[in-house]
Amino acid sequence: SERDRVMGWRATATTIGGLVWPLVAGALGGVSWHGAFTVYFVGVPLGIAALRFLPAGADGAGASGDGTSGGGVLRLLRRYPALLGWYALMLMMGLAMYSTAVFLPTRLAGIGVRSPLLVSLFMVASSLTAAVVGLLYARIRGRASHGLLLRVAFACWVAGFALLAVVDVYPLVLVAGAMFGIGNGLLLPTLTVLIGDTPAADDRGKATSLSGTAMFVGQFASPLVFGPLIEATSVTTGFAVAAALSGAALAVLVGVRVPEPSDDDVKAAA
Repeated sequence: SERDRVMGWRATATTIGGLVWPLVAGALGGVSWHGAFTVYFVGVPLGIAALRFLPAGADGAGASGDGTSGGGVLRLLRRYPALLGWYALMLMMGLAMYSTAVFLPTRLAGIGVRSPLLVSLFMVASSLTAAVVGLLYARIRGRASHGLLLRVAFACWVAGFALLAVVDVYPLVLVAGAMFGIGNGLLLPTLTVLIGDTPAADDRGKATSLSGTAMFVGQFASPLVFGPLIEATSVTTGFAVAAALSGAALAVLVGVRVPEPSDDDVKAAA
């Protein structure tokens, strides 16, 4: 339960930035398109703070007591093939997040919404909802299995993309943002725990770090995947395809068994 609480806090901390930057960048973008890019200067004080305050790491980090750790990514995936499924879901999360970030302004322009601040409110709705879900995650997790949380998350994605594909009313677009927030707020901590539980302790750091790689690959690929499709058809078709892909992932999750950590596993991880 303590781990679930911390994972929920992590999701909240991750999404608080998503709550702040669209408001700041949207306001600056309304003054000048150059202004929005000044948001990235926040990395300078954060980088200095990281160098100053973060610990270098525990003694003996990465050492293996039984010789099973070490090796590359392929060895890790061969040893724990279930990681491929979790990384695929994390990659889809990156695809989904950036498909809305990149193509939502075009969708909103089609219904007459062009203000940068109004466009940014979609991300605010998504991030605020995800932050609240993160704070409540431990309580939610106490009543639901990992498998159920994954299915609910993807069901929210299906609903969110479907709304973006068909609605022409701005408030319903914000409802779609909230649906994505619920899905992301459940998916990020759940996948992190499942990835951490899959390998042995000596491989856990490598496995969890690769989850970030999968997420960012999805974000990088998102405009490359949806861009040509939307250019050849329409932005509504692109979101409809995203809803169908999310529905296919949901169908797979309904048909497979998602493992649950036992009490002994949690004690061993501690």
